[in-house]
Amino acid sequence: VRRGGVIGIDIMRLEPVPETEAIAQTYFDPADRSALRQSTDPVRDFALAWTQLEARCKCLKQGLTEWSESLARDTKACTTESLIIQDKLALSVATVP
Repeated sequence: VRRGGVIGIDIMRLEPVPETEAIAQTYFDPADRSALRQSTDPVRDFALAWTQLEARCKCLKQGLTEWSESLARDTKACTTESLIIQDKLALSVATVP
């Protein structure tokens, strides 16, 4: 997928997650939480936000932690690309040069 850099990948099925609000409150930044509350497709948008977060943490070799300003600064170093596969899976890939 990539030469000469660090990469993180995460994939998730598109299915309802009962704890979406609690997870978003704990792990997502305020903008992502707001977007999720206003989403017309919360299952898809939660899966994209979650896989993006996981891919960035993996790319930076960090464990998953509660959202913080320092985590937000660290993860901005990553470039993240996401896509939906056959309306069934969310896939995110994060890279750092």
